[in-house]
Amino acid sequence: MNEVDAKTRHYRLLRRRGVSEENARRLATGYMIGIGLQTDTAFNAGRDDGFGDDDFKRKIARQRAHAAGVSTSGKTYYPGLCAPRTPYDPKAWISHDNSRAEIKRRCEELNYAAEGGVTVKQREPETDPFEGPYRVADKLVQREVNAVVEREHDGQITPEKRADLVEATAERLAGNQ
Repeated sequence: MNEVDAKTRHYRLLRRRGVSEENARRLATGYMIGIGLQTDTAFNAGRDDGFGDDDFKRKIARQRAHAAGVSTSGKTYYPGLCAPRTPYDPKAWISHDNSRAEIKRRCEELNYAAEGGVTVKQREPETDPFEGPYRVADKLVQREVNAVVEREHDGQITPEKRADLVEATAERLAGNQ
């Protein structure tokens, strides 16, 4: 598979998982915008806390960080380092003292790529969960099996019959026949 096909597959996987179009494009192509300066001092020079004049969003982000036990003192908020579908992620507050290392660590944690002052390569995307047969969660299968055992077997069934029933129920619920 060539690089373009891999990026396209990754983009589609992200969109199916609910990532916004803009973030999916950014993540699939593997580039973080604004991470290209040489030192932590230069990197943080002239940078605001990530919110500009938006005091409402600043207040929300600080409240969520404090609720999670994260200090915002001496840190800058990088919205591009939020986990997907996690606005105001407390982990997106990056310290001024070690910003490049923290950004690199966060990019690696989220499998984001960055190039410039921080260089991080994106790992190969996980296998697409939509490829292959659908598998119903064990908890849901067990709930259905328990209902069938109560309804059709008066709560009594041998372990062998239960194992067969679990297998048949998982297949029926998955619709993979």
